[in-house]
Amino acid sequence: MGVQYLKAYGDSKLIVNQIKIEHEVRHGDLMPYYQASIKLVNTFDGFYISNISRLQNTKADTLTELEAMLALLANARNRLNVCYAPQP
Repeated sequence: MGVQYLKAYGDSKLIVNQIKIEHEVRHGDLMPYYQASIKLVNTFDGFYISNISRLQNTKADTLTELEAMLALLANARNRLNVCYAPQP
């Protein structure tokens, strides 16, 4: 038994709207990422995604940068998964 329902927030209105299928993906090089995202979204019984301002997303951005730095320092041998759920 895993995650059945997921709420996601993003600071890119374009990406959020593409995932919500309100805006089409126009650049072919982004299509593999879009398709992988939709495939993942479809594994949940319920999925919600919404846009938040970049100002509201500073903590998540900082954690992402930390994860990237640690991966580089460890030559990507160790992985640190970071999860942050902002309250909109």
